[in-house]
Amino acid sequence: MKNRSLLKKIAIVAVFITVLLYGFFLRRRFDNKDAVKSFVKAGNKAIGAFWHQRILVAVIMRGAVAPLQPSAIISASNDGDFLATVIGWMGFRPLRGSSSFRGKEAMEEIIADLQVSTAAVHGVDGPTGPSGVIKSGIIRIAQKTGAAIFPMYVSAERCWMVKSWDRHIIPKPFSRVVLRWGEPFFVPAVLSPEEFAEKKSELEAIMRRGQDELDAACKNKFRLHRAG
Repeated sequence: MKNRSLLKKIAIVAVFITVLLYGFFLRRRFDNKDAVKSFVKAGNKAIGAFWHQRILVAVIMRGAVAPLQPSAIISASNDGDFLATVIGWMGFRPLRGSSSFRGKEAMEEIIADLQVSTAAVHGVDGPTGPSGVIKSGIIRIAQKTGAAIFPMYVSAERCWMVKSWDRHIIPKPFSRVVLRWGEPFFVPAVLSPEEFAEKKSELEAIMRRGQDELDAACKNKFRLHRAG
């Protein structure tokens, strides 16, 4: 048991160092880098919303969001222990849970956290998809907390694509990697079921379009993976 615990700690340190070092082999660029920081400093709350396919790139580009110490939902599974430690060292505040494992409790945790903090990040189609389809959680969180949703677009010139449900991307060394903040998206506190669905569809269309535009600007050969 002690050996297993030691190996786990060594693996966590190794992953942390690998991600940090990997960032030095990428040409990073931030568009509108201080948009969310300025918004929060003015007394507002914000949620950085990204596609699950781009999680690794978002973590590598943490310089645009980590200074805000945002909360992030991490799986409550044993594997989540590993990830929670790594992203905690990178400046995020992990909250345990996911939409596939104690999902309702996880959403309540991030809502409660935003009542006393100022920022969170959220994968809008995670953790199991369908890819490119926004789930209701991000709209519900914004509705309950008054936080504005800031689309968080990330892309790269050249990437490997993993054969996962979301076709996850890994930037190739020395490629240009870009993070761009979108315009804030506001959700009223009171919505009818029809209005809620409209807001969800509106945000999905905005985020798909914004991601496609950044991918085209980076002149890469991949696009946001969409289920179906």
